[in-house]
Amino acid sequence: MQANSSFISSILGLLLIFQASLLFASEPIVVRFATSNVKPWGFIDQAGAPTGLLIELAQALEGELASTDDKHIKINNHIRPYSRVIQEIRAGSVDFAVLFKSPDADKFGISIGKVADHKVLLIGAAGTPPIDEFSQLERKPIGHILGSKWGEHFDSYQALNIMPVSSMEQGINMLLNGRIYAFASTDQALYYALEKLQIPRKKITPLMTIGQVSTHLYFSKASARVELIVPFTEALSTLKEKAVVNTIFYQQGYVTGVQIKPD
Repeated sequence: MQANSSFISSILGLLLIFQASLLFASEPIVVRFATSNVKPWGFIDQAGAPTGLLIELAQALEGELASTDDKHIKINNHIRPYSRVIQEIRAGSVDFAVLFKSPDADKFGISIGKVADHKVLLIGAAGTPPIDEFSQLERKPIGHILGSKWGEHFDSYQALNIMPVSSMEQGINMLLNGRIYAFASTDQALYYALEKLQIPRKKITPLMTIGQVSTHLYFSKASARVELIVPFTEALSTLKEKAVVNTIFYQQGYVTGVQIKPD
């Protein structure tokens, strides 16, 4: 009788272990993303929900992976200031982030594919004369989003008086109030901010096009989860082939009357 009780206990124990393993197997694989808190890339809407172009991209990646893989992947996406996004992917506390392609980003991240191209504009308040070269800006305060990179020539030009700001809204307001001479921004972020702030475009003037930058999906070199690289690379490539990425970044019309297309 005692032997039977021991046998039954052993069977029950094995069943519990088996059920636990099934439960664990059904648990989603949580992938950590960080998204910069810059409109229209990522922000919290009035209902308190995360939204923006990079939020939509992450959701599209999650959906694509769900349709092609037997593993349930859930993207845990946190909206952070751009400088903190860089800190987190450098430290490996997140697995992925969309960053501007740069030599600095390549030091701590592995690009698994380009997301979009963006023109970098330098704008001034209405009436500011256009410029042809950076030497005309020497010692004049120029705003840009903290942590952003706008190309080697702009970033390394020592005579520029760069003033980091925390948001597009802050930068544009400082420009219109005369606290900075110019403001550097990507085209999409600029047009979006002007519309949301209800600022007529006639109040600003383009001074020059600094150049073009691209955003890439980066995997943190400090993350040990290298098995994520291949499926996310393939998912991003498939979303491009399906024109999903192009639709998110260039064809949604999130800025009234403005349609920004890739070159």
